[in-house]
Amino acid sequence: MKKLSFVTLALFLVLTLSGCGGAQKSNDDSQANSETEEIGTQDNQESGAEENGEKGIVAKIKNSISAGKKMKCTYKMSEENGDTEVITYIQGEKYKTEIMLGQMKTVSIFDGDAMYSWSEGQKTGTKMEMDCIDSLDVKGEVEREAVNENAVATEDQDDFVKTLSEAQNLNCEDAGDVDFSVPSDMEFIDQCEMLKSQQKMIEGLNK
Repeated sequence: MKKLSFVTLALFLVLTLSGCGGAQKSNDDSQANSETEEIGTQDNQESGAEENGEKGIVAKIKNSISAGKKMKCTYKMSEENGDTEVITYIQGEKYKTEIMLGQMKTVSIFDGDAMYSWSEGQKTGTKMEMDCIDSLDVKGEVEREAVNENAVATEDQDDFVKTLSEAQNLNCEDAGDVDFSVPSDMEFIDQCEMLKSQQKMIEGLNK
C-alpha cells in the first residue's frame, strides 16, 4: 500500500539524519516482565538457529498493521557516539516517529494524506503530500532518482515490516491513542512542489 511507503520513508529520513545507516549491532538484552502485552521482541544476539522465531515476530507485526492495531515500536541504533533510540507509533494508516539526535528531538508524522517532518525548537519543517507525489510525471532518469530519494517507493507493507524486523533491540507493544497533530506555528516547506520545479527546469533544458 502506498500509504505505508511513507512510514518507510520516515524511517529512511530519520536514519539518514542521524547518520545511523552503517550502525553496528547492539548486544543489549530485551527487558523482561513488561506490564504491557508485547507484540514482538527481537534481540540481535540470536543465532541462525532461531530464524523461525524471528519470522514469527515479523508475521505478528505485519498482522497487527493489517488489522489497524495501535502499536508502539522502539529500537536502538548504535554508532560511535552511543546508542540512539527510535520510537514509532502506528494507528491504522497513521504513524509518528520520534528520534533523539543529541539533545534535539526529530519528529515525522504521516496523517493519512501527507508526511510532516520537523525538529523541536525549529520554526520550519518539511511536508510531502501523497497526491502530489502520485501526480509527478517521472520521465527522465534524473527526475526518477530525485523522486526515489525523497519518496521510497513501495507498493505494500513488506518493506516497512522488513525495516522494523532488521532493527536492533526491536520491541513492539500495544499502545493507546497517539497525538498526530502538527505544530500550528511552524512553516512547512513543500518538498513535492520543489521536485515539480526541478522537473520543469530539467524539461526546459532538454528542449
